[in-house]
Amino acid sequence: MDTATIRTATSHAVPNNGMPNGVTADTAGDTSGGSKRSPMWRVALPPTVGNIGMGFDTLGMCLEGEGDVVELSVQWVTNPFREDLSAQTDESTNFTKTREGHSMRPVADLISTGPSETNHTTHSETGYTLNSAERVLKRERDSARFGDDVHDGGASLDTVTYDGDLWECGLLPRDPQQTRVIVAARSLLRACWPEHPPLRLTVRHTIGLPIGGGLGSSAAAAVGGAVLMRAWLESEGVGVSTADLQRAAGEAEGPHWDNIAPLLLGGVASVGLVPHGRTSLARLSAVPLHARVSTWGWILTTPTQRLTTAAARSVLPSSIGRAETVEQMQAVVAGVLGLVDGDIDRVAHAMCFDHIAAQARSSLMPHIATLSEWLSDRGACASCISGAGPTVLTLTASLAEAEDLAAELRVHDASLQVRTAVIRATPVSAVRYEEGRPVYRGQCAPPAAQGPWS
Repeated sequence: MDTATIRTATSHAVPNNGMPNGVTADTAGDTSGGSKRSPMWRVALPPTVGNIGMGFDTLGMCLEGEGDVVELSVQWVTNPFREDLSAQTDESTNFTKTREGHSMRPVADLISTGPSETNHTTHSETGYTLNSAERVLKRERDSARFGDDVHDGGASLDTVTYDGDLWECGLLPRDPQQTRVIVAARSLLRACWPEHPPLRLTVRHTIGLPIGGGLGSSAAAAVGGAVLMRAWLESEGVGVSTADLQRAAGEAEGPHWDNIAPLLLGGVASVGLVPHGRTSLARLSAVPLHARVSTWGWILTTPTQRLTTAAARSVLPSSIGRAETVEQMQAVVAGVLGLVDGDIDRVAHAMCFDHIAAQARSSLMPHIATLSEWLSDRGACASCISGAGPTVLTLTASLAEAEDLAAELRVHDASLQVRTAVIRATPVSAVRYEEGRPVYRGQCAPPAAQGPWS
């Protein structure tokens, strides 16, 4: 087994020096205060559709097309105080300031002009001497070095930059630790390398999916952070299991994984439960799609309206009747079997059965009924709400039909954002860039033995 295989196959293996297999202090960075920045990793995250009409919180679909792009680089911070928390003197007050802006003691009060003859101590490792004033400063430096900025693994040093529409970017958190990219990346890092040294994550997030549009923008951020961190960890010799990857993305996204699943597995995926002691764990499974499904066309029509998932969920009924429940279950089974058999009529019929969300959310999205009727009159097979809305998902028999109908729709209402797509069969993956060129493509999930098409 060659070195690369050993490094990739080793799971959670961290030797006594705290570094993963194959990584030494020399490769990790300058222990006197230097650092090593990893190559930049990038992942493109296409739109996803939750529910697909009939499968509330159970089914999700990944489509080809432009979406978000998330980039990550990781920097080893071997001396956070020296490199990142180093004192910056404010000339007006002569006080030093930490990264968080907390004032320390004046420099003049801490550093004496000459060595003290009575209060010397010798550093055990290097042999240099400190006078009493210097020891006070060293304690404050060590407090910064071994305080929250190191105990949290360097998380307080993380940075996130957004690119894209100014209005869309303004809807996202300013605090890096509240962004789903960082939350997912840090969650996976802690799970797979609990004793990791301080690391700074630098993220660049280019927004392509509408925030609050029902196309999986939050799931894209969560999966992006997890997939990028997996790629970086494996490049450093730390193994990452599929379960760890899914859990990290799911923790960042929240309890609803119907957009997470298709990004990680490709195509159409389901969210089920498996027993785990007295509780249950989510289990993601790819639906084996018939080859004909790859030829179907899909239209995503997004109005100018934005709708948060919380607002869309607030109007849902707390329960539905027995007859509606049975019909909903039958629709899910029929829809999945239609995807397996390549039966477009069966899938289209199933998409129209949504007793949980469609009627309840109609008051929030008055455009749904008229738009669905307009599309149906012009040959569309079926339409439904995409995820929490307000985007409308429409199924057509071919991509050509979808493009013709989309062109007509743009003329009909120029305010609508209209996309056409086919199903994306493969999971998203991270690509490593060095000097602006892709040099390695990582796989976020093992491919199926015969591919996603049956």
